[in-house]
Amino acid sequence: MSWKPTVLVFLRARHAYCKRMAKHINPRWTLWVWPLVNVLGVLLLGFLTLDDAIAACQALWEQLWSPSPDADIPPNLDYLSYQGKCTDTQKYWIASNASRTQTINGHGNTQSQHWTGFTTTFEISEEIQLELLSLDSPREQLRLEECLRHPGAWKYVATIPQSNLGGLKDGTYSLYRTIAEEVADTANALLGKANCTGPGVASQLECLSALPAYTLTSLSGQAQTLVIDVATPEFVLNSSKSVATVHLLMGVVRDEGGTATKWPPTTSNFSVFISQEGFNATLVQTAGYSITSTGNASLDIFNASIRVGTDGEWWCVDQATVFARLHSNLFQNIYFYEFDRSYAPTTDTRLCKAPFAPSIFENSKLRSPDNEYFKCHGAQMYYIFGTVGWNGLPLWDENDLPFEQFVVDSWTSLARTHVRNPDPAFLKARGFTNTMRELEVAGRWKTLSADSLTQRELQWPSFEIEFVDVPQCAALGYPTDYYFKN
Repeated sequence: MSWKPTVLVFLRARHAYCKRMAKHINPRWTLWVWPLVNVLGVLLLGFLTLDDAIAACQALWEQLWSPSPDADIPPNLDYLSYQGKCTDTQKYWIASNASRTQTINGHGNTQSQHWTGFTTTFEISEEIQLELLSLDSPREQLRLEECLRHPGAWKYVATIPQSNLGGLKDGTYSLYRTIAEEVADTANALLGKANCTGPGVASQLECLSALPAYTLTSLSGQAQTLVIDVATPEFVLNSSKSVATVHLLMGVVRDEGGTATKWPPTTSNFSVFISQEGFNATLVQTAGYSITSTGNASLDIFNASIRVGTDGEWWCVDQATVFARLHSNLFQNIYFYEFDRSYAPTTDTRLCKAPFAPSIFENSKLRSPDNEYFKCHGAQMYYIFGTVGWNGLPLWDENDLPFEQFVVDSWTSLARTHVRNPDPAFLKARGFTNTMRELEVAGRWKTLSADSLTQRELQWPSFEIEFVDVPQCAALGYPTDYYFKN
């Protein structure tokens, strides 16, 4: 025979839970599920005869895949070709049609012929088998002595600090404590609340381990800060020493400060309220923050206070952080972003949800995220993990799904290739047309450079803008070059 097929087996969901997973699972994080219906994955076996292929499937309580109108297989085969694991002309055994054997090639085209009982086989290389059966991580190929000599080179390749706190009020979140400090400040109190102290407790660890998880997580005063695992509580940003080959993505949500800002009383004014929130009112007014009047005094004060809180606790120090890392050559590719479209957690009952859209339908859940609303802390997480639908939440408008896909594709691209922009060939192979169109229309993510301090504004469509509130940050005491002056 001139063609020598391998075996393609689709593992199908047997239980209700699996079927629900297959229906709602994120199309980006799971390699083989989407858009195939009721399918959990793909198993590539070695190159076998048809008889052996059928037997191998039966041993797994499975069967060879059968073509059907609702099974869109080409994207999965395209991805194999993109990875270089198989060629476009590779053929795979699939279920026979009556007395005719069938194969499918890398383009998704099927071919059949009368069964003659042949036993054609084909040898698969050991290298390809390993690639298909393992993560094939290049980190596994490092020699032990290299790992010990340069631990950073194999521990980390990319980092994404999201909504990093610092600045005027919450510097402790960026100033890492020692284990001893964390125990004295937090752990001892938690042990007492869990009744794991005193002479009757032989082992505090065993006492904690015996408690239900819900009991532990319900205790007040949980540890909320990181602890150091090296010799310094801070990362030295104004050093010229390189940090291995690590790529950085950093950014914020536009109105992060709304999380820590209370709703002002109707009798308050901006100066009094901002002082009550822990800021220096004179410094804030000198920085040029002002109130925009909407006719609702409390809303106006709240709006201005959120901007102060976001700049003073997130924006300014994060911009200064990436600026220092850029000019000290501490990282490789550096990207910065701001979410100006967000989906607030269901527990957030403040003004962090897009306004409802006009609709002729009763009880419509459509919203207008293109209109103004507060984009609060944590309201990017559904998009980043692609879990709006997974959490049973409605899409706000027709752009919500492509925006979610673009965010997931951008984040996973950094993890997979360390570059913020997904490879067009990868997007084409996976059938990710929405992200392909977004990059064509909005342009590629830009890396930060000494001549270009820009951020990606994550709306739909997205776009690049220069750093914002730079004069205000300088007036607050956190200029862009803060870490070079301190």
